[in-house]
Amino acid sequence: MHPYSKGGMRKKNILLIVLLVILVSIIYSFLQKIGIIQFLEIIEKNVDIFSPLIKWGFISIVLTPIVIFWIIYELFNRYMWKCKLLNKLIGLPNINGKYEGILQSSFKDRTTGEPIPAIPAILEVVQTYDEIKFCISFPETNSSSRSNMGGLISFEGNIAEFAFTYRNNSRDFEIESTSHDGMNILRFNLDNGMVQGEYFNNRGVVPNKGYMDLNKINS
Repeated sequence: MHPYSKGGMRKKNILLIVLLVILVSIIYSFLQKIGIIQFLEIIEKNVDIFSPLIKWGFISIVLTPIVIFWIIYELFNRYMWKCKLLNKLIGLPNINGKYEGILQSSFKDRTTGEPIPAIPAILEVVQTYDEIKFCISFPETNSSSRSNMGGLISFEGNIAEFAFTYRNNSRDFEIESTSHDGMNILRFNLDNGMVQGEYFNNRGVVPNKGYMDLNKINS
């Protein structure tokens, strides 16, 4: 997986940090109320290794809020952001899942010189709040592509548009190049699970382009 840009979400990211800090403060106050912080203070005073740090409250005041923030953020990054209420608040579409359909390419048959027919394509998206991965496999050509960078271009209504660059690898040693780079631009319909988009690449002497039509088969 790799980090990805989120298309003009700077203000919402600031709001998110503010909300997380408020949540940390609430949890810390709760821990104080039930005596956990006081218990940590006792540990600081009675364990020699922490004695030089007592005046800063290394465990109770410094470390504890950091740990609370880290736990909350990890939960948010992996799970909480997918909640529909939070999803709507932060404006980041959840496109996790597997999609199947076809790819139509301008690539031409080596024997006839004619464009090849549409081929089956399988797209798998693994996404957290921080990172994402697009993997596309083509069973009939024994090749696959994996994204290496990308981001959200726009999110309007029920349509989320993502762009990503990729590296394709093939096991067919008769082709001009067994690996190449390219770019995809895909539009995800969050209501019906349809995905449509275009791609282009730098494959061999004659680069090609094409389009994809896919449908979601699971979440």
